[in-house]
Amino acid sequence: MVRGAIASYYSSTATLEPDKQADVQARVSGLVLSLEAEEGDHVAQGATLLTIEDDEYRHRLKQAEAQEDLQRSRFARLKQMFERDLTSTEEYETARSNLQTAEAAKDLAALECSHTRVCAPFAGRVVARAVDPGQMVTVGTRLFTLADTQRLLARAHVPAKEFRRIHTTQPVELTLDSTHEALCGQITLISPIIDPTSGTIKVTVEINDYPASIRPGDFAMVRIVTDRHEAALLVPKIAVFSDKGQEVVYVVADSTAQRRPVETGFRSDEQIEITGGVVEGESVVVQGQRSLEDGQRVKISPPGGSADDRAGSRRLRRRGLPAPATRSHARYQLSLADCPDRILRYGPRRGREPSHPPSRGDGGCCQGAAHHPFGLATWGLGGHPGIRLGR
Repeated sequence: MVRGAIASYYSSTATLEPDKQADVQARVSGLVLSLEAEEGDHVAQGATLLTIEDDEYRHRLKQAEAQEDLQRSRFARLKQMFERDLTSTEEYETARSNLQTAEAAKDLAALECSHTRVCAPFAGRVVARAVDPGQMVTVGTRLFTLADTQRLLARAHVPAKEFRRIHTTQPVELTLDSTHEALCGQITLISPIIDPTSGTIKVTVEINDYPASIRPGDFAMVRIVTDRHEAALLVPKIAVFSDKGQEVVYVVADSTAQRRPVETGFRSDEQIEITGGVVEGESVVVQGQRSLEDGQRVKISPPGGSADDRAGSRRLRRRGLPAPATRSHARYQLSLADCPDRILRYGPRRGREPSHPPSRGDGGCCQGAAHHPFGLATWGLGGHPGIRLGR
């Protein structure tokens, strides 16, 4: 058992979304003259995406410019006459109004003409093209879909009871559903309201750094830290199992396996917090513990087994039988200190029997445990070296 930090998480699924995404629509009607961008292209803000035939709009602009010139000349004449009291105020105001109307009409014609050149509203990537050259489009026709993928967003919905435990800039862990890649993000927005239908709060997570292979639309598991315990007493998750409605571990003391019901706290993918039932400094069995009984005698031997074990292995090899396997990283081997028959009763996986029965003449009980399809291992507590069992 070791001391360390462990956290509780709220997990939810979310879809990765671009920071910005928009449909680029036609603002004037006409034939698509040319395409300047294609799906997958990166475009700068203001870059031309598509051109619509503009002959009609250029003629309208010329017409509006001519009308503006006419009204400007008329207004200039009436202004001079008005200053000499040769015309009425009504005629003068009408001429000025007509000039302003002509100027606005010219500006509108120029604006419509400029809309025949469709430009990117922001820098990003073209994710879809919806038209082809020669196609007739009208106002509102979708031409492209543009997305800014410089940053990705994931929107998770967190239960309202967890609201006080989250805050902006809080780090978040994400795991992609498709590739199981791990990503890091942080909370940037927390909705100020609770959804009355689901009782959740929308939390927006921003991911700034991610591999180029990741695309918007992928699913991800979002894990938000809701609480954290420092210097918690931790054991490997595999050491704890359920037995008769209790969570149990086995510890080794005085060469005896002891069954200990434990109280647990936070859990991570690999570790569990122990809040009661074991004492720091004890050794916990992390492999083969389901085959043990409370009070059963065990034997700890050095790596590779004792001299008798090694002699038994050599005899097995001479007889053409497999020798017991050990793990190269094991610090100790652990075997049941009972007869091989007892070992076989506790251990077979899925009812399978070993290819040959172990015997005391072939290395004793330690050899029987090693041949058997299970092994035992213990994990050091509180800074003690790990004790592992070869199979």
